[in-house]
Amino acid sequence: MEGGNLSEWYLNGGGGEYNGNCSNPCSSTNGSTSEASQEQARSGNWSAKLTIPGTGAVRLYRWKEPHENREAYYSAWYFVPQRYTVNLYGWANWFQFKSATTDGKHDPFFILDWRNAQATGQMYFLLTWWPGLKIEGPQPGQSGGRTWPSPVEIPVGRWFHVEVRYVCAGDFTGAIQVWQDDVEIFKLENIRTRYDNGDCQWSINNYAENISPSPVSIYIDDAVISETRVGP
Repeated sequence: MEGGNLSEWYLNGGGGEYNGNCSNPCSSTNGSTSEASQEQARSGNWSAKLTIPGTGAVRLYRWKEPHENREAYYSAWYFVPQRYTVNLYGWANWFQFKSATTDGKHDPFFILDWRNAQATGQMYFLLTWWPGLKIEGPQPGQSGGRTWPSPVEIPVGRWFHVEVRYVCAGDFTGAIQVWQDDVEIFKLENIRTRYDNGDCQWSINNYAENISPSPVSIYIDDAVISETRVGP
């Protein structure tokens, strides 16, 4: 974002912004906005500010690199300025991998969702296998939505690092491994991570329903796609 814009997400036709229900490029829909901001920055002077009302969608995509690399490491630094709450029947998505097919499917497979601890309200990641998938997975013989809770709290008011090793596979040879500030919080091997006739796509998001207080803003900086582990 050091150019003062989000143009690098579009490089070589390999990604872009998808806010609300509008198509690429998209800067604002129903209060969901993505912009380069100087309000927070981990390095340099700029970060991406992703803002939604209590229900909304901002997604910064890259698909070129997932198409070219069966296995890669996807990472970014996050800054959450205050604690937010997922209310009844709500959900939230800050990091996801989707799969698109030539016959029109375009669905999430794995999502870094988050929820609040019931007793304290603290925020924690959930790894979610999207419940809308109508295929076997993530492991052989399984079906339906699945979630795995993280043991590590999401910090508020400071930058923290999220890194994901993702092995893109239409059979059960895929993998997902997630670190938060260098602590491994999830690891699944021998899983399906895309449609057998589809691709893999990555996005950083502020994509949620029924979150308070509104508006909900998060900041993203130093996003990396790498063939090797980056670390914080």
